[in-house]
Amino acid sequence: MVYAFRDIDMGELGRLVIESTVDGETRISSEVAGDPQDPMTAQRLKVFEPISEALTHRLETTLGRGRPTALPVRLSEPRGQVPVEEVYCEVCNQLVALVVFADEANDLDQLEDCARMMYMHYAWHNVPTWLIGPQYCGGPIPQRRANVLQVWPQHGPLESLRPEEFNPRIEALATQHCK
Repeated sequence: MVYAFRDIDMGELGRLVIESTVDGETRISSEVAGDPQDPMTAQRLKVFEPISEALTHRLETTLGRGRPTALPVRLSEPRGQVPVEEVYCEVCNQLVALVVFADEANDLDQLEDCARMMYMHYAWHNVPTWLIGPQYCGGPIPQRRANVLQVWPQHGPLESLRPEEFNPRIEALATQHCK
């Protein structure tokens, strides 16, 4: 059995796995979600570890004590493709930003899940990176807002922006890079 734990702001925290072993024992494993290098993994661990320890203690009270092990990190599993726009300097053609279109991410927790899954990609490129959820609200497309989350080099707050509010940030990176 696998029990997954989510946070409304951080998305998937981790999971508790309960399984039988070949020697007839029950194994209880706790896994925090994310890459060990991702600073958000430490934040997820801070929230998930006490939950995991409390549930494990409760299970051990009923089933008997097992052998303690370190809480492992579970790397993100690829789940399809996510569109990524690479933004280049207009002068030297160097990559200056990534914009990830997380079309299925309607809330902060879903954007955080996407950020966790994309961590290796944007960390490797080492350029400012934003995740953009689907547009919401009615009206003409230029007036529709979308949730925007900067994830690299710093993790920023969730913002609700129209294209005219977000696009100048990207355009500035492309035009000001070599100035």
